[in-house]
Amino acid sequence: MSDSTIDRPSIALGHVVLDTDDPPRLAEFYSQLLGWPIVCTDEDWWTVQSDGGGTKLSFQLAGPDPSSWTRRIPHP
Repeated sequence: MSDSTIDRPSIALGHVVLDTDDPPRLAEFYSQLLGWPIVCTDEDWWTVQSDGGGTKLSFQLAGPDPSSWTRRIPHP
């Protein structure tokens, strides 16, 4: 069986969500990088969307603060 005879489904990526400790900053960065407008601004959730109204990239507030993940333990 050749690859040309395999019926593959069409897949589209519609919405990606990333965790961050600063949703506004990351949304503004990607808005400028991609040229997509910011379409949602909430305290803990920001979204940019492609001009055609298709793909969305969202940033949600996530904790705890990553700097607290590695704590220095004093040595005796």
